[in-house]
Amino acid sequence: MPFVDVAYSYLALVFLLAMLLERKNTFSYGKSLLAALNVTLLFFVVYKCLDYYQLYKMAQIFGVSITFNGMLKLMSTNKWEAFKNIVVLLLPFLFLFKKLSANVVLTLSALTLVKWDFIERTYEKIAYPNITKSYYQHEYSVFHVLNYGCLFIAIYALLFLLKRLPHQAK
Repeated sequence: MPFVDVAYSYLALVFLLAMLLERKNTFSYGKSLLAALNVTLLFFVVYKCLDYYQLYKMAQIFGVSITFNGMLKLMSTNKWEAFKNIVVLLLPFLFLFKKLSANVVLTLSALTLVKWDFIERTYEKIAYPNITKSYYQHEYSVFHVLNYGCLFIAIYALLFLLKRLPHQAK
């Protein structure tokens, strides 16, 4: 789902701000919303894995053989990008644990890693204002928003039924 990262970036900021502004007796419900939001990142991981699989299939079409040693050699050329991609794929699995599902530090790190390309583009526009680049921008419709809303509600309901939300005592 290509809209998960966009929705996550806006809603994570809203939920973190709401957690700062809410009273202590309702604090746990804000954490529960944040926990459900963080679990939605698993669908972003699935989407990214699908992208990587399509790149693999395209390499096979052009006759390029992908081996483990070749992947390590490719990853050694840009270690920061390889590290970022691996962490983006593994970090959302930490949100499956009840104690870590609403962790603010993990949420901020996931938000930073998911939106790293946007941060880089913003820095380049500030640092190099005379150089213009063209970027591909997705167009999202109301159906993407509704789709994500249904996904969020379903994940919240699933976590509620499994008693995995931070406000639920075992």
